[in-house]
Order: sequence, then structure tokens, then C-alpha cells
Amino acid sequence: MALGFWRRSSGGVTFVALEFACFLLVTYQIQVAPHLSLLEKMALTLFSPIQHLAYETSDYFVMRMENRKSMEALQADNQRMADQLQYMKQFETRIAELESENARLTELMQVAASNPWTSVLASVIGRASKGDDAILIIDKGSRHGITRDMGVIAASGVVGIVWEVSPFYAKIMTANNPGTAIAAMIQRSRYADAYLVGHGENKGRLENVPGFTSVNVADRVVTSGLDGLFPKGQLLGTVLHVNTNSQMFLEIDVQLTTEFAALEEVLILLPTIPGDAP
Repeated sequence: MALGFWRRSSGGVTFVALEFACFLLVTYQIQVAPHLSLLEKMALTLFSPIQHLAYETSDYFVMRMENRKSMEALQADNQRMADQLQYMKQFETRIAELESENARLTELMQVAASNPWTSVLASVIGRASKGDDAILIIDKGSRHGITRDMGVIAASGVVGIVWEVSPFYAKIMTANNPGTAIAAMIQRSRYADAYLVGHGENKGRLENVPGFTSVNVADRVVTSGLDGLFPKGQLLGTVLHVNTNSQMFLEIDVQLTTEFAALEEVLILLPTIPGDAP
């Protein structure tokens, strides 16, 4: 038992002794510091700038790493903001498109509601032209009740005539196509035995108008309804020029009101009694 006690006591004594020795060593260093030798002072003078430079170098690299992290975070924030800005621009563009589409469809529905014939709304999904021959392709066909030789209108006036039909698509020969002929009349003079043929671009020519008929520039040209393709009074265009040189018939150039290249939606007219004029 005495031996065990001694072992435990010797461990404690050793620890206390080490603590005391450290205390004496520190005290000694403090006391002799003012009495350094010349060699020791030179060593301190020599190595002190190096130590200072080492500290500054360490601080520089630490600061550089921190700046790099800050720059990367800033770049990430900038990229995120750029992505959000791009998304907002796309969103605004989409909203503008929806507003434009809503305005067009609202106007077209008002035209449909005021028209005496039933109509089918269709979107223009394609265009084709060869020379003066202009064709529109729409997303409605025979499955939707569309047949050949039906009239087609837009909010601005007459578009043309259905020329070719498949189950889900149809082709429209526009009013400016030289192959198109639509029964027409001068709205002011009411002469109704004329017809309008396409003349390329946005032009037409009113034919079979006797020389004695009163026609003025800017007179409105509308459908007469005699061909059964359109109800009476659908706007075709306005008189652009009248040539009175001929004794028999007038040569009348017409500015069509429909901008065919800008059409996005149209109405296909379905007569109440197919094949009959209204």
C-alpha cells in the first residue's frame, strides 16, 4: 500500500516540478531579454523583416482568397440577376403577344356576331406564293365543315375564297390573286353586276362596269352577294383610279383593304343554305 501511495505521489510531484521549471524558464527569458548579445540583436534585426514579410504574404494570400470568393459570389449573383432579367423580358413578350391575340380575336368575334352567316374561326398557319398567285393555309378543313368555294373574311374585309380542302387543312386563294373573281358593286352607285379580280400586291380591278356608271376615287367597293360566296356588303376596298377612255366599260383599279401578309386569324363563312345566295 505504501508503494502504491508513493507511485501516485511521485506522479503528482513530477507534474508540479515541470510546472515550476517552465515558470522559471519564462521568468529567466524575461529578465535576460534586455541583455541580449550583439549577435542575438543582429539575428533579431535580420530575421524580423523576414518574419514581417512572411506575415504580410500570408495576409495577402488570405485576403486574395477572400476576394476571389467574394468575386465568385458577385459573379454568381450577376448571372442570377441576368437570368431573371431575361426571364422577365420573355414573360413581357409573351404577355404582349397574348394581349395582341386577345385584341384580334375580340375584334374578329364582333365581326362574326354582326355577320348574317355562320362562321368558323381559323388560324393562318402558312403562306405560299408564285408570282402574283397568293395562297393562305389555315388549320381548319372538311372535318370542321369547310368546303371548296366558301368565302373568307377578316376584321378588315374580304380575304378570299377557299380553293382546296383536306380533312384538317384548307388553302385560300386571296382576293389579290389574279385567279380570284368576286361579285362586287360600288357602294355609292349600287351597280351590282360587276366583279372584282385580283391584280397582285394589295390591288384588284373592278370589271364589267358600264361607262355611264357614276364612280369616284375613294368610293367603297363591297360584295354584291350575287355569287353566293359572301353576304352582301362585305368590304373589299376603295376605288384607287378610274380610266374612262373606254366607251363601253370603265377600268377601275381598287385598293384592297386587307393586308394579306399580316393576317393571323380569319373567318370562313358558312351560308345558312349552302349554295344559295342570302
